[in-house]
Amino acid sequence: MNPDTEIFNRLYVRYRSNFIAIARSYVEDTAVAEDIVTDSFVSWWLRRNTLPENTDPRRYVVGTIKKQCLEHLRSRQIQTRAHKNLRDTNARMLAYHLASLENNTTENLHAEEVVEILRRQLEAMPALMRDIFIASRTEELSHKEIAARFHISERRVKYELKKALDTLKESFRDYLPAFFILWAIDLLMQDYR
Repeated sequence: MNPDTEIFNRLYVRYRSNFIAIARSYVEDTAVAEDIVTDSFVSWWLRRNTLPENTDPRRYVVGTIKKQCLEHLRSRQIQTRAHKNLRDTNARMLAYHLASLENNTTENLHAEEVVEILRRQLEAMPALMRDIFIASRTEELSHKEIAARFHISERRVKYELKKALDTLKESFRDYLPAFFILWAIDLLMQDYR
């Protein structure tokens, strides 16, 4: 056996348990302490030829153990802060959602969703179709009045309204009450066709 290897083995076997106890007193985890001690011995072994001749291997290993324990604890502290921030954020979001649900009835939630879908669908419609639909619904203009306003035929007004209603019906398929509202509007529109 190589004399250097024999020195390493002798030091490792003799001090390993004591060094693990030192590391465990800082990191409070036996497996982590064992890894730190092994890494510290390896660090000494790899650097032994570049260290000053009077370097005490035990002191070098203990110093390395303390540095690695410090790095480990700083890393744990950062992780703990990150987890705490995440928990705090999750707690705030949970409180927000609870308050939101407590303050809104199911009908209000659906109404808000329906209004948002309607707004998005109106924005996505071609300008003429949107303007005709709005004139029909908000200003309650007849097909003839809408046709005169936009300089198109009544047939084109009917076509654009049908396309708008079909688009909206498709968008509201998951909202049964809204669908019935649109269906009722469509039935009323048939009187004007």
